Amino acid sequence: MHDKFHGFPVQQLLVLGSGGTLGPWTLSALSLPVILVMAAGRWLLVEKLFHRKDPPV
Repeated sequence: MHDKFHGFPVQQLLVLGSGGTLGPWTLSALSLPVILVMAAGRWLLVEKLFHRKDPPV
């Protein structure tokens, strides 16, 4: 479900910050919104430029 590029670092930081006390459902609930924002930002700022039909001059 999570994007691996963003998911792993976000989840690792959450586990580190919580001292390893987060369960899998809590970890998913906390990380999913952050990962979605990061993935949307990557799409808008990077990938969208490369999916244009006309290359920039």
